[in-house]
Amino acid sequence: MHISEMSRSRYIRTSDLQGRDVVATIAGVEREQVGVEREEVWVLHFVDCKPLIINETNLATLGEVVGDETDHWKGRRVSLYPTTTSYKGRTVPCIRVRDRQPADESPGQGAMYAEHARKNGAVDEYLR
Repeated sequence: MHISEMSRSRYIRTSDLQGRDVVATIAGVEREQVGVEREEVWVLHFVDCKPLIINETNLATLGEVVGDETDHWKGRRVSLYPTTTSYKGRTVPCIRVRDRQPADESPGQGAMYAEHARKNGAVDEYLR
């Protein structure tokens, strides 16, 4: 068992991607308080997977990929992929966003998080 499986997270983690691109449908974006210190951050919600806390790099990419107006993001599909970045002098895993859908995408790939969407009633609610 990998240690990432020993703790649950409300937000998507690199280990959730299982080393591959995951195409997800944007449900919306909102401010949320996260962590022990209740830091307020922007969070990107998806219809078919856990939400992603948006960092500056992904925010810039989202602006390029789906546009600067967040009101138009709903229903747009983006690819989430695992990679690494430098953080405080260390190489750490991270999730990045891109427009390009992976060549091996198959219908229903988002099903790996369908349970999350069903539990939250997200599928119908977000696509209205």
